[in-house]
Amino acid sequence: MASDATTSTTSTTAAPAFGIALKRARRAARLTQAELAERAGFSVVYISMLERGARTPQRSTLTLLADALDLTAAERAAWEGAAQFGVTVAPDGVAVMTGQSRCRSAPS
Repeated sequence: MASDATTSTTSTTAAPAFGIALKRARRAARLTQAELAERAGFSVVYISMLERGARTPQRSTLTLLADALDLTAAERAAWEGAAQFGVTVAPDGVAVMTGQSRCRSAPS
């Protein structure tokens, strides 16, 4: 399949990075996918798709999930980065870039 030059690489790297962060946060909160889905108002299938990286969350989804998980302001900020730029959050709370940024510099 041919690649479309206008497609952003962030959408393909951000979803898996966010999914990893979501799963870690859910497990840290000791919630099942069903419990998180009920708290956030989503289906279990949707939570599973987010965790697998099959779907990229919208900002409103991030807010609902963060509220359901009782995330701190710092954790919420890290999540937003993971959803938009392919950043994942390590267990110690350090954000790590996993994807490519939207802008690349020309080789020197």
